[in-house]
Amino acid sequence: MGWRAAVCLVVGVILALVQLAPQHDAWWGMQDDLVPLSYRPPGASLRVGDIPAVIATTEAAQFGKSVRYRPVYYTTRVLEAWALGAHPRRWYLEHTLWYGLVTAALTFAVWTLAGPWLAVGALLLFTSGWYQRDIWSHLGTSEPYASLGLAAVAIGYSIGWQSGARSTGLWLAAFGTMFAVGCKENFAVLLVPTALLAWHHRRAHPKTAVAASLLAVAAVAMVALSVTLAVHGSMRDEYGTTIDASTRLGWMFGMTGAMLAALWILAGVVLLPKFLALRNATGAADVARRSALQHSLLLLIVITTLVASQATYYGPVWPRFGGRYDYPGRLADPLLFVGAVGLAMQLLRIGGRARRAEQLAVAGVLVCVVLAARHGFFPARRAAQSNRATTRAIRNRLEQAIAAATPGTPIVIAVHGETEFLEPAQATIVLLAELGSRGPFLMRADSADPQFVTRLASRTAAGLRVAGQRVDGVPEAGVIGRHVVVAVHGYGPPDVQVMP
Repeated sequence: MGWRAAVCLVVGVILALVQLAPQHDAWWGMQDDLVPLSYRPPGASLRVGDIPAVIATTEAAQFGKSVRYRPVYYTTRVLEAWALGAHPRRWYLEHTLWYGLVTAALTFAVWTLAGPWLAVGALLLFTSGWYQRDIWSHLGTSEPYASLGLAAVAIGYSIGWQSGARSTGLWLAAFGTMFAVGCKENFAVLLVPTALLAWHHRRAHPKTAVAASLLAVAAVAMVALSVTLAVHGSMRDEYGTTIDASTRLGWMFGMTGAMLAALWILAGVVLLPKFLALRNATGAADVARRSALQHSLLLLIVITTLVASQATYYGPVWPRFGGRYDYPGRLADPLLFVGAVGLAMQLLRIGGRARRAEQLAVAGVLVCVVLAARHGFFPARRAAQSNRATTRAIRNRLEQAIAAATPGTPIVIAVHGETEFLEPAQATIVLLAELGSRGPFLMRADSADPQFVTRLASRTAAGLRVAGQRVDGVPEAGVIGRHVVVAVHGYGPPDVQVMP
């Protein structure tokens, strides 16, 4: 097991560098990246003694009050802000390390449970998933953090299932579930493999199985209760989607539901009769066949709960085909490959056709190569390259604005709509402050929507503050003398113009 883990770790690190090294010298992005910068004044450092007070201001201390509840994620982010500071390179290096560890863990788990050929195929499907682009090219998304918990569950499940004499894997899976669901709610589905592992250990370690199960269930229940209390009044989730049954379960009548139904019909026609026919068998070959069929049915249960939970969480449209919201649901792809090819290989070996099993494994890997080639093998690398170019362009434009703004010259942030105001416009001010600018900052609505113009005016009149800086509105007369306009364009580089 030691050399296998070493090989997986080396492969994981190499793939992490191939995918993410291009963004090691990228800068802060405007989407999700900047929350840690708000934990301390611009240019200052977060002190150890301030950590508890800062955590108390985050979602971690908002039980039952926020439609999101990610206590582990926010606690980790505050600790990172203290340890890594305002140095984006350190954050990107850390994410690269995490990607390597997660990739190594998932590869190790498949290798341990199903062999090296299936591990290679699953690795190809995992690293080429389009969702990788959206997960690892930002510093603020919660999926990389939850992935650490997923990695722990994968390792725990694999070593726990293979070795019934030790309960280490069970505890690792339980703590992994707790960590992952504390980073993002939809990772509560990890409770399923953890529960299956506890059932597997029910005789060898009955007390440990119960204790570990209760730990994982308590973590999931705590998050679920907090979200339920928060959404009870509005009946809408974080994304503004209603939580009524017709919206959440509408996927059952679409392509996703049809595919799951087809899988179960196939299992009922092909696998279940064979399993029932062997339920009382005592011969070594028949017992092995029954075990292989049983494991395939268990994997089908995991795949079903994985897809159903994500489709329900993100309803009414899932998968999104390329966004991070496809994760972890699209892990069903490598799992389905492992289940189908792995079962066929086991049955061939039991029947004395080991050579044919190896040929099938090679063919399966070749199919995975073709599927991975659709996305160019390394979609996260292209996203990392794009992130580097975009963030460095943002920094260059903002430095131009600061250079053009002599002391006392107002910097006007031009906003085109509500979406830009909620994140990119305020992120622009945070980044300007991080580069040393102290304004004064003004905000102007370049919009034909009179309602947005009115809302922005009321916000600035009420004393809008961003990054510790007061942000005023542009006077109605519009005469403010020489000023620098920073026109926000979504999450991309802004336009900078000196006026008049």
